[in-house]
Amino acid sequence: MKFINYLFFTILLFIILGTFIILNLGNFLDISEAPKKSDVIVSLGGGDLDRVKKSLELYKKDFSTKNILILTGSSENANDPRIKYIKSNNISEINIVEAFDTKNTYEEMIFIKTFLIEKNYTSAIIVSDAPHSKRISYLLNIIKIENSSNLEFNIVSSSGLWWNKELYYKNIRAKVFASSESFKLIYSYFMYDIAEPLGLINFFKKYITPIANELRKNYVRFTYQYLKN
Repeated sequence: MKFINYLFFTILLFIILGTFIILNLGNFLDISEAPKKSDVIVSLGGGDLDRVKKSLELYKKDFSTKNILILTGSSENANDPRIKYIKSNNISEINIVEAFDTKNTYEEMIFIKTFLIEKNYTSAIIVSDAPHSKRISYLLNIIKIENSSNLEFNIVSSSGLWWNKELYYKNIRAKVFASSESFKLIYSYFMYDIAEPLGLINFFKKYITPIANELRKNYVRFTYQYLKN
């Protein structure tokens, strides 16, 4: 009888804890801010055109004091739809810095920090999807580059009507994105806070990363199908 009671209360505790986490996950992942003037504006790679649209909107409103728009993320250069979108806006003078060799968010953050230091700039607006902002902030904090302690970053949301951090679980796109970001955040923690200090970063990248990528793809696919039904 005692075992049954213990099991019941354990299951109940997990249900309560799980419900609390799910209901508050949007607030945890979304730490985006209102835009404030900075030296440069960075439109991160990935997603759809929402990021570059928001970045260009901020650029037109003179949020970049140096009039520089940075595009990061792996791309085919001239075939990048973001470039085509910017050109379609017929802006006569726009300074675009292309960082198309950055393959993931970690590399994007390294590039941004390094660029600011090399140019003697001190601040950047980083535009991405709202639930991506927690992982961006995490990576900015763990990436240590000389002379980067005084840099300031303003993470701005590009998310449209599909994202509401309070009610994200009511939108399938938001739920899938939040699920994927949670997975990536946990992976990043194990990679950079555990594996790297132990000197296992190369082992982690070689053996764990491929497995993690495959698990994430299947996880997102399963989550989408489950939530869709």
